[in-house]
Amino acid sequence: MVELFNQLDPAVTLAIWYAVFLVFVFLVFGGVSFMGRRFDAGDTAIVGLLTFAFMLVFNQVESPYAAIASGRNPEEVPALLYATEDGVVFRLYMWVSRWLSFPAVCVPLTQLCLWSQPADFARDMTYVATPVMIVVAAGMLFGARRAGRHVARVV
Repeated sequence: MVELFNQLDPAVTLAIWYAVFLVFVFLVFGGVSFMGRRFDAGDTAIVGLLTFAFMLVFNQVESPYAAIASGRNPEEVPALLYATEDGVVFRLYMWVSRWLSFPAVCVPLTQLCLWSQPADFARDMTYVATPVMIVVAAGMLFGARRAGRHVARVV
C-alpha cells in the first residue's frame, strides 16, 4: 500500500484520505442531534474544512519547506511524505510562484521585501494566509447568524 501511495501525486493521496475521513465522520455523526439540529453533509464539509485548516497550522511541518529550511533537497523526500495538508498546499503555492518575480512586494527605495524567494512566499501563504481563508470559508458555510446563536447558547 505504501508503494502505491508513493507513486500517486500527494494531492491525490490526500484527497483519498479526506474522502475516507469525511465518510467516516458522516457515518458516525450523521443524523445525530448536534447544537440543536441534525448533523448533515454540510456539517461534515465544515468539519473537513476546519480539520484541514487546523492541520495546516498545528501538524508537523511535512512539506517541501521542511527540506528547504533544513538545507536538504526536497526532491529526495518520498512523495508519500508530502501527502499532507501543508505538503499539498505548499507545492501549490510553489507552482503559483513560477509566475511571480522575486524579490516580491518590496518597499520602494529600500531593499525591504516581503518575499525574497519563492519558498518564502509559499511558506507564508501555506501557514498563514490559507488557514485564515479556510476558516472564513467555513464560517460563511456555517452562517454567521446560526453560529452566533450557538455561541450565545454555549456562553
